[in-house]
Amino acid sequence: MNHHLVQGQTPQPGKQSLSEASITPASEGAVSIPERECEISYTHSGGPGGQNVNKVETCAVLKWYPELSDQLSPRQVEKIMRACRPRAQEANSDLPEEAILSEEEFKELTPAMKRLRGRMSKEKAIVLKDSTTRDQLRNKNNAIEKLEKLVIDALKEKPARKRKKRSKSTLRKERKAREQRSQKKNERRKNKNPDY
Repeated sequence: MNHHLVQGQTPQPGKQSLSEASITPASEGAVSIPERECEISYTHSGGPGGQNVNKVETCAVLKWYPELSDQLSPRQVEKIMRACRPRAQEANSDLPEEAILSEEEFKELTPAMKRLRGRMSKEKAIVLKDSTTRDQLRNKNNAIEKLEKLVIDALKEKPARKRKKRSKSTLRKERKAREQRSQKKNERRKNKNPDY
């Protein structure tokens, strides 16, 4: 397996790739991860491709360390690292309690954060593979785009649930249904016990 630390390439004039767009770490909504923050290696791809699969290493394996990223704010890094702590059943008994993710905290995680959590290695790196095409460069770019989408989705705040005020017609219907049930039960009681 070849290991390369790929440095960021300058895009063609007039074109800017998604992975090369620069942002400030303070912006909470958008995250762009440049290639220079990723450790990329290549390995043999599986699947169809004939001799090409056996000769050429086209599967891109991307490692990204959130703690070392200058594209994320400290709050975003903390959010990712807190979500990626081991759960009680996964952790060693010698870990302090604050280093373990409680079941209540796990239930509060969004599905996207759980997906990101599943990609975290013991080295505290997020690992992604891509072998969708037979081209090394495309697979590398696809892996970076997947990582960006995964991180953006994971950092989205869970929307607060808004309690709706029920309409008057709904309240009337519910009251009418309750009265009908009550009347039906009273009729049953009268039929069962005539002294009632």
